[in-house]
Amino acid sequence: MAHATAPPAYDTSRQVRVLNALLGLMNLQPHVAIWVVYLVEFRDVSLAQVGLMEGAFWLVTLAFEIPSGAFSDRFGRRVSFATGILIEGSGVLLFALADTFPLLMVSYVLWASGIAFRSGNDGAFLYDALAASDRTDEYADRFGRLHALIRIASSGGAILGGVLAGLTNLQIAAFAGFVTFVVAAPSLLFMREPPKAAATTSAGSYLGTFAAAWRLLRRRPAVRYIILFEVAMMMGAPIQFILFQPFLREYGVSLVLLGILVVPIELAAAAGSLATGRLLRRIGMHGVTLVALGGTLAGLLLLAAIDHVVALAAFALPMFARGLITPAVSSYINTRATSDVRATVLSVGPFGTALTFAVMAPLAGVAGDASLPLAFASAAAVILLAAGATLALWWRADRQPPPEDPATTPVAADQRQPGER
Repeated sequence: MAHATAPPAYDTSRQVRVLNALLGLMNLQPHVAIWVVYLVEFRDVSLAQVGLMEGAFWLVTLAFEIPSGAFSDRFGRRVSFATGILIEGSGVLLFALADTFPLLMVSYVLWASGIAFRSGNDGAFLYDALAASDRTDEYADRFGRLHALIRIASSGGAILGGVLAGLTNLQIAAFAGFVTFVVAAPSLLFMREPPKAAATTSAGSYLGTFAAAWRLLRRRPAVRYIILFEVAMMMGAPIQFILFQPFLREYGVSLVLLGILVVPIELAAAAGSLATGRLLRRIGMHGVTLVALGGTLAGLLLLAAIDHVVALAAFALPMFARGLITPAVSSYINTRATSDVRATVLSVGPFGTALTFAVMAPLAGVAGDASLPLAFASAAAVILLAAGATLALWWRADRQPPPEDPATTPVAADQRQPGER
């Protein structure tokens, strides 16, 4: 008589390594180090047009962000990663080859929609994988390390992009970005869907996933407000992202150095991500939010006040803050959401960020053409108002006891961060 064979146990540690390999390779992306210079100097696009393209980029991300999260919750994390690689890689390839403004816009549509399929999906996969071995208490540290790895990979890609641009030309450096997706894709062959996600992704309809995520957000104001705070913190990112390369070129920095000088900025973000778990245990979520807000404002104000290439160092402060806040918010949300809506809820933050980027990116291009210091000072003022208001709302909501909700998993005492009720 034949005996049924028990399915093999889920190897959490192996799957975490696969996730790290996949995202590390995907984020090498040499083209990111030179993309603005490539558009301005190789394709004769103005900064105002770059801002317009960025606005369109983030509008597309906005349209796909939450649907892609629901796609992941419904059809699986691995399928979502594969879809993202295919679409994003196609967009980057077209970006390197397009020689007209309309084709560049099409490349941006593909590039942006592909990114949406992996944002939020990484945190959901990691949390579900850890949950399979009852190791969710490691999430903040693990997610921080993952984001640090992504920043380190971006640093390596930046160096490669600058060197390729300096030794060959800007188009070859842009084309190298497509190669990273080709190299990363085989990692998916070793990825296995976490058991919790596999058990829930077939349970409900696609639209039902949206409804369940909405119920969770409606019943938990603290989750809503921490997402809004993260979005407000990101409002200055388009200014930094679009104007970083023009800032360096204004002081005569070469293409090779352009890639090398990205490294300390990316490492600052990596340091923030690595520090997240430790800081959460020491000063709690409330303290982490204050540190992140203070660092962002300080960096932008220094950039506005110092008219010298030495102000480059000030870019590191907002990047440290961004590296710090992203894993912290992800950890906060994950302990308050179930696996069947996890990627959808985690996609709400990137959705809001995409909305602000769509508005701020064109303004950043126009402000950059007018005055770099003015652009940085304006970003600081906007963040102070928006992030300060949402932070106050979150503090008040976080101090209230969570509502009873049978549809969500209660937050265990050992999962709460210090200082939380």
